[in-house]
Amino acid sequence: MQKVVNIVVSERIKVPTMPLPPMLKKKLTERLVFTNPEYEFRQSRGEWLGNIPPQIHCLYEQRRHYFIPRGFFTQLLDLCQQFKVNYRVVDRQRTIEPVEFEFHGILKDYQERAFEAMTARDQGTLIGDAKSGKTVIALYFMSQRRQPAMIIVPNVGLIGHWKEKLVRFLKVSPDEVGTIGEGGFTVGPRVTVAHVSALYRRVREVRERIGLLVVDECHRTPSRTFTQVVSNFDCRYLLGLSSSNQRRDRLSRLIYYYVGDILHQIDSRKATEIRAIFQADVVVRETDFDYPYERSEDYPSMLEAIARDPYRNQLIVDDVAQEMHKGSGGPLLVLTQDEEQNSTLEDMLSERGITSITCDPQTVKEEGQKFSKQLQKKKIQVVLANRQLFQKMLPTLKFEALFFTTPLDFRGKIIERLQKVLRRNNGQPLVRVYDYVDSKISILDNFFRMRSYAYGLRLPRPTTQ
Repeated sequence: MQKVVNIVVSERIKVPTMPLPPMLKKKLTERLVFTNPEYEFRQSRGEWLGNIPPQIHCLYEQRRHYFIPRGFFTQLLDLCQQFKVNYRVVDRQRTIEPVEFEFHGILKDYQERAFEAMTARDQGTLIGDAKSGKTVIALYFMSQRRQPAMIIVPNVGLIGHWKEKLVRFLKVSPDEVGTIGEGGFTVGPRVTVAHVSALYRRVREVRERIGLLVVDECHRTPSRTFTQVVSNFDCRYLLGLSSSNQRRDRLSRLIYYYVGDILHQIDSRKATEIRAIFQADVVVRETDFDYPYERSEDYPSMLEAIARDPYRNQLIVDDVAQEMHKGSGGPLLVLTQDEEQNSTLEDMLSERGITSITCDPQTVKEEGQKFSKQLQKKKIQVVLANRQLFQKMLPTLKFEALFFTTPLDFRGKIIERLQKVLRRNNGQPLVRVYDYVDSKISILDNFFRMRSYAYGLRLPRPTTQ
């Protein structure tokens, strides 16, 4: 009876050599011991080789055991099955007491698909172009894995970038974010951003406090990041982020051997289709609205508070009145939160001598043609409608201006509807869009940042006029 081989997984994979078939050993050597591209390149040019090793060894044998990079785990199991090796996995990867993160944002459809692919395994690499949303996906991944995390970056400039994203999307206090590099060496209780050069000799000091490791810029980070840093972490979860599946030093395989196989590659077309897709004259209105939002359970009550806020509603009515004054009399479309806000705005507009109508499903269904003719003849100056009605039932009409009074995330059918409403023939002026941004609340500010891509705006935003 064939002996069962124990495959022990910790910071590295440990496998006894004796029970392995010779052909399996040969395959391991072929894949994990390879010519050093730098040595090969210099030799071909007749340059001085110095102390550059001719081969790179990712496979070590010691005391009758092979030691293999952890990212090679899936390939190792495939080889064992190919050569009919009975094995048992002994999992000694580190899992720490869970920590809580609150994700303040919404993933776009293509980001959700990436996340679903990532959760199929504990380790692996996510590939996507710059501005494809990899950072946001990684932050959501961290919030779902609920493990103390460390983010390794190849240059100091990225420390500030990650800190800003952690504060914005995970609501982590700046003082709570640990920093390794920039002259400091502190490990945060939930998350730490580390410059790789500060970690080379100090991994053992921190690894027991890390349950999830994120390696940023895998295509640019020095190769010894994988061999001397990543290979010494034994945390269960390991995620690599890369803008390319190729490294300039031709050592791309190190990413997959030490971090893990490609879990998902973001389609660049999907990543950019939501950006700069609306041709509109955008007016950004920053409000003073604030709310003690802490968790997702607070979201419905926060939306109710937004719809009831008198100062915010007054700002909206003032903008509508100004637009009516400088425009040709409408019609204008105001997207609202609910019927109560519709009623409030209708009364406030009436006091200013502006006729408005609250658009409901019954009106659209029974009086669709009559309603359209009234708009075309400008008998109705302002249409008040909630986003659900606009997305599903409102007929395609031409409005002079749109007012987004309720927080919107541009996904799904609402994008198609907006494209139709905002479309103009050559020579016609762009539709003016008023976007009300509640920037004091991180999740709502994040929603606007998502919308800003669709508008083609470059942040920082213009100030309120």
